[in-house]
Amino acid sequence: THDDEAQMKRAGTGKQTGRHWLSGGIAALLTVGVGLALFSFPIGGGITRFSYDALFALRSNVAATNAVIIYMDEASHADLNQPFGAPWDRALHAKLIEHLTAQGAKAIVFDILFTEPSTDPSADQHFEQAIKQSGRVILGSNYQVRETTPGLVGHWEELPYEPFLNTAIAWGNVNVFQDPDYGVRSFFPTLEDVSGFATIPWLPTVAAKVAGAPDSFTRSDRSESRWLNYYGPPGTIPNVSYFLALQPDGPPPGFFKG
Repeated sequence: THDDEAQMKRAGTGKQTGRHWLSGGIAALLTVGVGLALFSFPIGGGITRFSYDALFALRSNVAATNAVIIYMDEASHADLNQPFGAPWDRALHAKLIEHLTAQGAKAIVFDILFTEPSTDPSADQHFEQAIKQSGRVILGSNYQVRETTPGLVGHWEELPYEPFLNTAIAWGNVNVFQDPDYGVRSFFPTLEDVSGFATIPWLPTVAAKVAGAPDSFTRSDRSESRWLNYYGPPGTIPNVSYFLALQPDGPPPGFFKG
């Protein structure tokens, strides 16, 4: 009868709707499962890194107008007669600070460590005096808090030599997070309440703050993910060899200003 046919159609529709709900539920569960797997296992990290790297392939380089890198390169080792694998004469660093300060640099950041006195006290004194008179020198430290063995947390602490630490405008942690492919993509967190320090900030965030960046640009702790926005590949940021930076006829006037 017509009533029987209508009931059969309604029953068939109900079964189809049930199958749709079931397939939709399975798809949702699979999506959640894949997401959790990508989050929990190394393959997920690889996809995350790829998605980060792909953004730079789609974007042109950004012109860097407020930063200069001074390289302690082979040419500088040779020209300045400085050893490989050993600390440089700190009198050279003092001269560099004096020159950059006179040129109007806003901040002078050393990403190398000065953790103890050198063999030349007069060079140390010259360096300390240059740091103090400049008022814009930022020094690096090497500080990590990590689990050295299961259940045992160890500190790795290398602070600037005290006379330099006391005269620098600021100091920060030089450490970086390296991904499995040795790339550096994320901020190193600010360490808190360790070794008598309320905070031990990351060196780049210290430099940015001294240069006038707002706190929202530099804040980083372990509870949030902050990703580096690179200007571009190596060589994008203006740069110069150390020995040329010291020469009066080296970089053009205004090169270091600001």
